[in-house]
Amino acid sequence: MLILLTILSRASGPYWNMLRRHLGEKKIHPLTITHVPNLIGHPIGLIALAALGLFVIPTDPLFFLCWSGMIIFAAVVSIFSILGLLETKFFTTQVIGSLGFVSSSVCAAIFLKESLNAWTIFSLGLAVVGVILFSWKREQGRKLFSFDRGMVFVILAVLLSGFSSVLYKLATFHVSSYEALLTGRFITDLIVWTMVWIIVLSSVKKNPGKDLILMLKKNYSWIFTIGVIATTFIDTMIFYKLSVTTISILGTIAFPVMYFISYFKYKERITPSMWLGTLCTVSAIIIFITLK
Repeated sequence: MLILLTILSRASGPYWNMLRRHLGEKKIHPLTITHVPNLIGHPIGLIALAALGLFVIPTDPLFFLCWSGMIIFAAVVSIFSILGLLETKFFTTQVIGSLGFVSSSVCAAIFLKESLNAWTIFSLGLAVVGVILFSWKREQGRKLFSFDRGMVFVILAVLLSGFSSVLYKLATFHVSSYEALLTGRFITDLIVWTMVWIIVLSSVKKNPGKDLILMLKKNYSWIFTIGVIATTFIDTMIFYKLSVTTISILGTIAFPVMYFISYFKYKERITPSMWLGTLCTVSAIIIFITLK
């Protein structure tokens, strides 16, 4: 069941990223886009937990330390990711950005001592091949990459995302239950994320309140916010139960989903290399699940 939830959660990622890009194009700050679902969803979540008798504050201070560190990394990753989407080719951001699962898996192996056996490494390699096959034909007849500032942002986001995932997982080691993880996450997000959001926006001469209102005026921002709130509950359970490597490899399902969405929504052509990329990605997930 958790495997299926992980695949469904990660498969929805391209749609939320599409809405993130739309919001970024409206000159809304990346941290506002990231934090608004917290501001709206977390208070509701805390009230629901209290009403159900599931409100449990973590007692280990290391949880709050790890989660606060994760927020700092996640904030930087969010800024770099959206800046990359806005300042370089969409093709480049998808190729490099989709390799974030490799960074997460390597960081998990180094810092969390998660095992990378032969089948796991093979699955990672096969998934990388799938990503490359998907992207190769998108720029047929043109140079594969154009090294610009946007590309630098995307590379930095990929590298730092691994540390964010590790800190997320470390935080789960210092709670007694899923309910405690949710409670601690909601409280810490509301305090630390809000502080980071206000400080960063103020430093670039942006008014957080005005940016918040600007975002909420967009109709699709509510779709984005509700969707992110829902996936927050799922992702919290996933990280509590599964290893970072497992989540990372299952997350590669988002890449073919992104192109199938573009096919049905924008009527873009699906090339043979994309079908082969789908086969590689899905095969990597099946091999990892069955033979790890």
